[in-house]
Amino acid sequence: MKDPIDRLLATAAQAPQMQPDSEPPFGLETRVIAAWRERLAGKANEGWREFAASSAVIAALVTILSVVLNFHALQELPKQASQPSEFSVAESTIRLALNQ
Repeated sequence: MKDPIDRLLATAAQAPQMQPDSEPPFGLETRVIAAWRERLAGKANEGWREFAASSAVIAALVTILSVVLNFHALQELPKQASQPSEFSVAESTIRLALNQ
């Protein structure tokens, strides 16, 4: 017994060959292109909405994680603002050098 695919191909080879018309019916190309553009326009907006939503969720998670991990440092910030920082010495040195 032959393989079903071989039988199908042999039957298809015996079918009469039909020549397609040289041109499609009037207006078919316009309708096909209009439907294609409409479908693409609908799908384009869906992708951006999903991207924006997932980006907003990721940004919120990163912000929350940053606050949680730096909570102790954020509590100590008012105390550190009253003390001179190591950057103030470097900044004053640069300002003096530029003014000369």
